[in-house]
Amino acid sequence: LSSSTPNLLSKTMMGINEGILPGLDDPNIDRDGHQKVDLYISCRGLKDTDVLSKSDPQVIVYLSGVEIGKTEVVRDNLNPDFKKSFSVNYIFEKKQPMIFKVIDVDKDGKYNDLGTIETTLGHIMGAKQQIALFELTVKGKKAGKLIVKSDVLQTSRGTLDLQFGAKIPS
Repeated sequence: LSSSTPNLLSKTMMGINEGILPGLDDPNIDRDGHQKVDLYISCRGLKDTDVLSKSDPQVIVYLSGVEIGKTEVVRDNLNPDFKKSFSVNYIFEKKQPMIFKVIDVDKDGKYNDLGTIETTLGHIMGAKQQIALFELTVKGKKAGKLIVKSDVLQTSRGTLDLQFGAKIPS
């Protein structure tokens, strides 16, 4: 060890104590290292599987093999922007597989497969501007595009003091 080693070590420790290393004082990361993220889903160029109208798409979302929810059904639309979003915990060090299954919901409750993609939450978070574009496939054939936008939920550790007053009429 050189004589400069203790200085390097003390500077590193000082950086940890002062919270200047990335992520240590980030209010958007909880104590377990999880970051709360919202996922927004859109599709483009879906295949039309209905005879008299356009497809009625819905997306079923799975995280680590567990269904976490479904979007609403958008009637007669091959390019839907779904309103429902999904809040998930992003864990940087952990592989979190995701499946997005797009279906065409028929009025009788049955459905047709419009395409499926498999990815990871890390891939979505690492995409340029956190917008991931995927090619949907059905039986190996292209079936449109799925777009997933991720948005880190902003949190604050600040406090808010409120003071209320009232005037009682006489």
